[in-house]
Amino acid sequence: MKAPPQPAPPNVLVIISDQHHPDFMGCAGHPLVQTPHLDRLAKSGTRFSRAFCNSPLCLPARMAFLTGRLPSEIDCLTNDRHLSSEIPTFVHAFGAAGYETILCGRMHFNGFDQRHGFQRRSIGECVEKYGPLGGLAPVLGELKNTTGPNACSIRMSGPGMSGYLQYDEAVAESALRELDGLSGRKTGQPFLMTVGFVQPHAPFVAPEDDYDFFDGKISTDDLPVSDPASLHPELRRLRALAGLEDPQTAPTLEQQRTARVAYHGMCRFLDRQIGKILGKLEEGPFRDNTVILYLSDHGEQLGEHGMWWKHTFYRGSVGVPMILKGPGLPKGVECSRNVSLMDMGPSLLDLCGLPGLPDVRGRSVRCLLEGRESEWNDEVIAENLWPSDSTCLHRMVVSGPWKMNHYPGFAPELFHMDQDPNECRDLVREGLQPGILGALEERLSQLENPESVLERVRKQRLVQPWIDRAVNQGDVPLPDAPWFSQRPRKTENWIAPPPRESAVRSPTLRFVLVGDSTVCAGGGWGGAFSELLVSGIECCNLALSGRSSKSFRDEGQWQKALDAMPDWVLIQFGHNDQPGKGPARETDAKTTYRENLERFITEARGMGAKPILVTSLTRRNFNAAGRINPKRLECFGDANAGTLRQDLLNDYVEVTRSVAAAQDVPLIDLNARSIAQMNELGPDAAAVFDIKSSDPEKSDKTHLSPEGATRIAHLVATEIRTIVPELAGIFLPQKL
Repeated sequence: MKAPPQPAPPNVLVIISDQHHPDFMGCAGHPLVQTPHLDRLAKSGTRFSRAFCNSPLCLPARMAFLTGRLPSEIDCLTNDRHLSSEIPTFVHAFGAAGYETILCGRMHFNGFDQRHGFQRRSIGECVEKYGPLGGLAPVLGELKNTTGPNACSIRMSGPGMSGYLQYDEAVAESALRELDGLSGRKTGQPFLMTVGFVQPHAPFVAPEDDYDFFDGKISTDDLPVSDPASLHPELRRLRALAGLEDPQTAPTLEQQRTARVAYHGMCRFLDRQIGKILGKLEEGPFRDNTVILYLSDHGEQLGEHGMWWKHTFYRGSVGVPMILKGPGLPKGVECSRNVSLMDMGPSLLDLCGLPGLPDVRGRSVRCLLEGRESEWNDEVIAENLWPSDSTCLHRMVVSGPWKMNHYPGFAPELFHMDQDPNECRDLVREGLQPGILGALEERLSQLENPESVLERVRKQRLVQPWIDRAVNQGDVPLPDAPWFSQRPRKTENWIAPPPRESAVRSPTLRFVLVGDSTVCAGGGWGGAFSELLVSGIECCNLALSGRSSKSFRDEGQWQKALDAMPDWVLIQFGHNDQPGKGPARETDAKTTYRENLERFITEARGMGAKPILVTSLTRRNFNAAGRINPKRLECFGDANAGTLRQDLLNDYVEVTRSVAAAQDVPLIDLNARSIAQMNELGPDAAAVFDIKSSDPEKSDKTHLSPEGATRIAHLVATEIRTIVPELAGIFLPQKL
């Protein structure tokens, strides 16, 4: 007697979006957003109403989803990291079991490994190059700085078109072709197909029809009520870094309304793309034997708690939509237990009868689907390392109705999610200390010590630029080449009229100057430099007196420089980075100063700007022989008169030169050029550069008189013409 035939193993379709607020679906009770296709999926499956990501940032969240492990355990805490090819993903497990594994669209892989278990890839990432942050500028054009977190992301919003929208349309079409191909096979081999969309990630630009559908339904009165002054200090710092605290850069209420209207439209657009894929699946042979999972990598806050984008542990940011459907699974059910992205890989393997990966934190949700809730450990852990800050690893632990957000060096936040679903009552701030707080803190203490994690991060950032440069110089073999590099024409990026004040960029070349007081308009060369430029070339001088490479970033000034949408950025620091300048400013030349310069370069390039490094202007302290020695100075006019000392500034100059060479960045060696100029002039003639004092002994020999500023600006311009030939024509010939 023959044994009964075994049922065919189920296929798996995973649809993952980017930055989808967990409540922005009709099935989640949203009063306006129209998501009929996701609603229908939820009606035929299980919607997890309390689902979380394991990091409110794209790459860490996605790598946690794929591996079932925390971002710190796989060294993927920021968007510039590469997941090691030696770490298995649940995709590897499906492939090992005989499944055909296909990736169609976005997964935010960095580096040459664009598979991580996927055997085929029908369309590459939405970038030009696979190095971190290296390729959005050509994809998004004038919208290149609007992916967040910076205030211009909100100011430049509305109806129009973006490279992201066009990418998602291409992803949907590619997925349809894949399903057609799979339907025509006769092998019976099961498949795991993952479709990755980038919507509804900022830019907040929606197709005109989708935008217009919501425009008349949302007013400024509908904006979330918030009191940013009551935010946790760490979150207020994030607001400041994003330009939301500065009246000059903060978006108006109308601009915030426009961004929210656009986001509603983007969710409608996304649902339409998902509907194409679900419709195709239902028409073919896989309708009754496919497990379907919809989820997003993280949420979007849209002004809730005064915050936008992600990066926090508030529900709008760390919560995700999650819907699971499959043969024999519950239909039309809402599960309110705590689950996370890490749990989904083990769940899919379990539902398909396959063995799970070893050494993972993720757990199968089968017991929840089968009504055995008492077996579920109702806990979720998340981590967050802000991209602009490598000094503070934040962690969240959720247990039952309790959520604790932990910030090293600060008081934690504690919320009761059942009694306070909008997370408005921080029980720690209110002076309430439930016994659960200690238990949650104890739970986090069982994880790896944050300092040891951060030490690895710091070491990684020293070597990462070398890998990134190699990746961006190389070519990824077809068919894994980036989507943008294979397009026959450029993407469209525009916002429809009527023009908004900050949405239209004038067609000029824009320079941004960043640095300390020797670059400022008063006492530095920056003001005189702008006067040398021909008409149509803009120069935005954001240099500030007393700033170092550290304080300039920490105070949010670097973000303002990126917000200015520069084509070229001139970067000069060093004077205020030296020891003795105080903990808010000083850096170590060989470690933290170098790291700051490398991050400036990476982030500028990621925004499509071209950086130029400038070594520090020399101090005009001549020795007894009437010379300036960059390594030894003879000091006059103070208690050390007649004695020699080491000039610490030279250490920062040498590191700037080294970084420029390693990163292949143009270098204006202003230190060497100004020393040569001073030595040629001699002490008497060089006095014209000094800012005079009534006491000749107290003349300022670091900053520049108007005459000195003009001469140094000429020197900078001459160097630019030499080292960047394409810029030779931007200066007025009669002034050089």
